[in-house]
Amino acid sequence: MNAPAGLDLASIPERIQSEVGRAIQRSIKGVEYFQTSGPSLGSMPKDILHARGTMNLYHYRPLADEVYRVPVLIVMATTNRGYILDMIPGQSFIEFLLKRGYDVYML
Repeated sequence: MNAPAGLDLASIPERIQSEVGRAIQRSIKGVEYFQTSGPSLGSMPKDILHARGTMNLYHYRPLADEVYRVPVLIVMATTNRGYILDMIPGQSFIEFLLKRGYDVYML
């Protein structure tokens, strides 16, 4: 049997062993990831000002010393959840607004 050009038949067992080792390491990392608790979504401090059925009006507590007089009202589509804008600390649009002094409400 002739091997294709550039393929060393003697290295095949080593390559297989290397790939199997990498696959095992990826599997271990995947299991470790699922064993940890996920990030808490919607982690910015907020108060519910009004609730009716599944609709809630939230007021987020300011994070800046000075707050703008004109508030920001975010109205989410009924197909989306509000936490999509407040995922995790450091990657939150709500946190971004609050740190810059905006008074944020979400419906």
